[in-house]
Amino acid sequence: MRSVPIELHSELIREANALCHLVDLYFESTVRLTDFDVDLYWNGNTYQAKGLSFGGAEFSITPQIDKVTLEVDNVSLDFTAFVLNQEVRGKKCEIRLAALDQAAVDRVPKARILAVSLIFSGLIDSCTIDQQRARFEIFSPFVLWKRRVPRRIHQASCPWSFKSSQCGYTGAEDWCDKTYERCQQLNNTANFGGFRFLPSLQNKQIWWGRAPR
Repeated sequence: MRSVPIELHSELIREANALCHLVDLYFESTVRLTDFDVDLYWNGNTYQAKGLSFGGAEFSITPQIDKVTLEVDNVSLDFTAFVLNQEVRGKKCEIRLAALDQAAVDRVPKARILAVSLIFSGLIDSCTIDQQRARFEIFSPFVLWKRRVPRRIHQASCPWSFKSSQCGYTGAEDWCDKTYERCQQLNNTANFGGFRFLPSLQNKQIWWGRAPR
């Protein structure tokens, strides 16, 4: 996806003979995968060998959001059930590039991972899964800057529906005109959602900081 980091390049020059990816999917139980053809052990964890491919990578120094598409081949029924029975959107994913020694290439049990570098970290935005593969769209955390949030209009009257969860009133009265005075009569001002001082500020000049002399 990117050029080989300097630390990995140094290992390749010295004694490394292969490169692979290590992928951490932080679901309810962390899933660790590698695109090497045998399982690998690193940092106290085992990375299961899977057919992995990366596509749709987009990187930019502009405000554009970085993204990567991760595809996992040979998806088992257990993996499918595990993914579909939980909410994976918004879960963290880390992709690393690892340099292996000759022992790993020769499938020797004491194979070593010489160096590892994190090349992408993001959040899973969407997941498509079938009997052959699973496809994850992974965006950088800056995707949260574009998240839509509820918008409120500043007004003197209360915006809550009477006896709603926001209103919180559970008494015997059956009406409310959404004014602060009525909320006082209902002894429910702690949940008043309006800005009752707005009318008194209308058409008045507001000074910030030191008042004019």
